Amino acid sequence: MQCSRAGESGGNVGQVGRTYPGGGISMNGFNVGIITAAFSDAEGYLFALLRRADVSSVSVSAFPPEATGVRSLDTGKVRYGLDPRRIWESEQDLILICPEFYFQIPGEGTDGAAIGWLSGRSNAVEAFPFRTLSSVIETKKAIARGDIGEIMAVKAFHRGGEAAWRSERVHGYGGAFQDVVHMADALVWMIESPIVEVYAEAGCDCAAEAGSGPDAVFLHAAFANGATATIDLTRSSPLISPVGREFRLELVGTEGNLTLDAFRQRNESSGGIHSTRAWSHWGDDLHATFVDAAIASTRTDGYDFRSDDSRVYEAAAAAQESARIGKPVRLGSLFRNSRGETP
Repeated sequence: MQCSRAGESGGNVGQVGRTYPGGGISMNGFNVGIITAAFSDAEGYLFALLRRADVSSVSVSAFPPEATGVRSLDTGKVRYGLDPRRIWESEQDLILICPEFYFQIPGEGTDGAAIGWLSGRSNAVEAFPFRTLSSVIETKKAIARGDIGEIMAVKAFHRGGEAAWRSERVHGYGGAFQDVVHMADALVWMIESPIVEVYAEAGCDCAAEAGSGPDAVFLHAAFANGATATIDLTRSSPLISPVGREFRLELVGTEGNLTLDAFRQRNESSGGIHSTRAWSHWGDDLHATFVDAAIASTRTDGYDFRSDDSRVYEAAAAAQESARIGKPVRLGSLFRNSRGETP
């Protein structure tokens, strides 16, 4: 992360070791449920949970089952392919809900209608993992300290995973549109102001299959505090990308600028007859840091992953509608969040 104030040269912002509420993790026999819409990140959460000695069981839903992104594992710890309602109603110490699940329920509509039965559990955590990355945490701290003054504008880029099913609307909520929730949540969490209006344009790669969702989305978002953000959600450039996922920000404030590249910590290697190049990420593990923080959050009331989640889900639906009609869309009260509340 780079931060510079007006009239100063850029410099590294020192990273402070992450501390999560609840302190050390020592409880044995932790039971975790994952409610997912065949979202590939759920696989990362599953493997992160299985690496923990204090987790005794993981129950995983996958909808639709024919498009699951989570492999069935031959282990006594995992119960796989369960009905999401069964997981919700069972005895679990923690339930992780992948955000895309809200757009995948039969009978609820693809416009993000509220899912009434997903309410009433204090140990349910929305899977917004970017909040737990060191660079994102330090950026939020820098903004809160006023290091660059008031935020006026943000230029952002986010490219998610490359699972094939994500380009199909029925399985991935309109291709790249589903990536809106993660970037929107990170920005709302850091800036501490809700999104009030979005304008989006979208398109498909010429090689995309017929009927697939867009793999390129450009989104303009306006925040309640007057800040604006331009977000590039293109997912059609894997050949030139050094890592499978990208999350970058440039924030412009009244007193300086700040840049963030969440996956910049990587090794590059090249060689061989054809001079092949390869990259490997060595920084924060996105899934492991989130799982650690989520489990810690169940042992204290000091952290809530679900703040203003309804508004970021609505931003994804509004972006899709904006691209369809070619006009900006104001956010209203289309969604109920995980606590059964409307914004």
